[in-house]
Order: sequence, then C-alpha cells, then structure tokens
Amino acid sequence: NPVIRNRAVHVQSNTSLVNHVLVSLIVLFAILTSRPSIVRADETDAAKAAAEADTAAKAAAETRLEEAMKSLDLFYKVGKTETGDSVVTVMYESEGSTSKITCSVRSIGRFAGKTVYALVAWTTITSGESALPPNVIKLVATENEAVSLGQYSMSQDYKAVYSNCTIPLDETTSDGMVALCLAHTNINASELKKKIDAIVSAGTTP
Repeated sequence: NPVIRNRAVHVQSNTSLVNHVLVSLIVLFAILTSRPSIVRADETDAAKAAAEADTAAKAAAETRLEEAMKSLDLFYKVGKTETGDSVVTVMYESEGSTSKITCSVRSIGRFAGKTVYALVAWTTITSGESALPPNVIKLVATENEAVSLGQYSMSQDYKAVYSNCTIPLDETTSDGMVALCLAHTNINASELKKKIDAIVSAGTTP
C-alpha cells in the first residue's frame, strides 16, 4: 500500500532525526560537563607554575644577598628559621659604630604578575625587662619621621626598640645598594641609641 509505505518512511525519517538530536544533546552535555574539569586543571597548572617561579625568584634573591656579603668582605653567618627560610647575620661597622644586623629575604607584594622580594635588615637598639618610659616612646615616634632611609620600630610590650631597613632585592641588585641598606640600619641605630641613653640616664623629656 503506497500510503502505508509513505507513512513508514516518514516515521523512519522522524526516528532518525530524533536519534540524531539525542546523540547531539548527549555529546553537548558531555562537553559542557567536562569543561570545569579542564578549567580546574588549567588553573592548577598555572598556580603550580606561579609557585615554582616565586620559589626560584626567592632563591635567586637569597643567593644574591650572600654574593653581596662576600663581595663586600663582611663577616656573616647563614642560618635557617623554623619555616626553612634563610637568615643572614652580619656584623656591620660604619662611622665608628658596629651593629649585629639580621637579614632575610621576604615578599613585599606583587608587580606585573610576579612576586617582588626585598632585603629586610634589622638590629636591636635597646632591650630591657620593663617597658621603656613614655618620653623614650615619644622620641622613637618623633625620630621615625626624620630618617631618610629605614625606620624605627618597637616591640608590642614597649621593651625593645629596633632599627630596620628594606630595599628591593633580586639578581640585579648591586653590592652598593646592599651596603647602603646595612649602613643606614647601623647608623640609624647608633644615632637613636645615643639619644635614648641620654634620656634614660637624665630622666628628661625630649
């Protein structure tokens, strides 16, 4: 019967179309559900690469610091913190004063997608068993505004005063910049210590 035959062909055609649509939908669903995994894998790889680049940059900065110490012919000692970071302790003398300065390489932020590392140097100016008098605390705050390079800080219990200095550090940092950082840490410490000692011994307000 031609009518029945035509209907059969029509039904078969519709069935093929439905099957084709179903297959297309399955493929599309598979693609859509797999995309997050691909994105997560890409993000993981990017994060791993960034972490490896940061580790390499920090290692390069630590190496540069030791190279500068050797080039400047300084007496220094390399140690490790509890977290495994390198710490360099150096005896630095300038303008008739000597300070035991602790140096470390730390992150100070990111620029152009990369972590920026710096040489952080500090030395203790004075430390005691009790809090320093208010006039010394006032002196530290006042003098902190006058230093050209570096800064002063105090412990949270006001028992100790420190001289600090920070400069960007990577494989291109010159020996002179490292020496400048150490020199200002030492000189600032020496100058403030004289004033603190004078106040403490005289018991006067600056």
